[in-house]
Amino acid sequence: MEFDHYKKELAKPERCASCSEAPTKLFGCSSCHAVKYCDANCQRAHWREHKKQCDGMGKQKARWESVARDDLEKLKDATSMFVLGLRLGISDCMPRNPSLSCELYEAAAKLHAPIPGGHPIAMLHLALHYEQGIGV
Repeated sequence: MEFDHYKKELAKPERCASCSEAPTKLFGCSSCHAVKYCDANCQRAHWREHKKQCDGMGKQKARWESVARDDLEKLKDATSMFVLGLRLGISDCMPRNPSLSCELYEAAAKLHAPIPGGHPIAMLHLALHYEQGIGV
């Protein structure tokens, strides 16, 4: 079921890009903020590999966040907000932003309400974020 997959992906801890550990606190690359590290030592160890992608990742993250904020401002398409929320919430192919993901789910739930109370799928994904304490 889609929700089980989402819940499993959401519960996956973010890992250090260098050592693959999953500490309770990770620090973002000071340039692109898209890649996370345990500490400065891990960041230095990974720099040769990461510097080739650093600028592009930062631009990609900024672009998707800009699209998300534009969607939130216009409040026109619940489906695109929901899909973008998924991308920002659990995607491995782009930098995550769980807080913005939650904002998108909230807006999608309010914008498109096929049942009283809001859009059930958007509400479920938002609830999963709250349950995990991610992005709230």
